[in-house]
Amino acid sequence: LEWVEPHQTPENRLSCYAAGIPGQVRVVFAPAMAGGRPGGRPQAFTNLEPGATYHALRFDPKLGGLEDLGMVTTDENGEWAIPRRPIFQDYVYVLEG
Repeated sequence: LEWVEPHQTPENRLSCYAAGIPGQVRVVFAPAMAGGRPGGRPQAFTNLEPGATYHALRFDPKLGGLEDLGMVTTDENGEWAIPRRPIFQDYVYVLEG
């Protein structure tokens, strides 16, 4: 069960990686080279609890900055679309339950 789309596979190691503890915290590493989902949809946390509310953060590993993205709520499918990157680089996204 993957917590991010698109996610890395043996054939595509340049995509997103996810880790976490259900209901508590989810972390996604989104490399700059990772593309979006089919149909032009953005990268997203997936397989979360539908309608759950999380505190979202974006970490800039290049400069060490942490940006508060506020409170977010998953949709009816348990997904939350990752916002567009401010600049083209790697980021780490955190959802705290």
